[in-house]
Amino acid sequence: MSFESLLNTSVTILSRTSSTNELGERIHSWTSKGEASTRIVPITIEERLMLPGEYQNARYKAYFPSSISISEKDRVVWNDNVYEVVGVYLDSSFHHKTVILREVEG
Repeated sequence: MSFESLLNTSVTILSRTSSTNELGERIHSWTSKGEASTRIVPITIEERLMLPGEYQNARYKAYFPSSISISEKDRVVWNDNVYEVVGVYLDSSFHHKTVILREVEG
């Protein structure tokens, strides 16, 4: 079974852009980086207990091919819900990325 065959979910990756309005206030907007295939699984209780600060308020892990451009503070849209990327980890063989996701409220 190949890694790609395990990527059973399609998501949209959003990147934050910042600008300043006429009053000097920073304005953030989101632009799509495109669609990507991934596999999303819940973070286990064992992972939360082992690294409590690392997974604070995070609910899911997503696995992406290493070629996908995704970084901390990006957002992922999945099933009409928006998740913030709170961590991106490349495995030691540069095969895939593990992305930690926290649901964005509102």
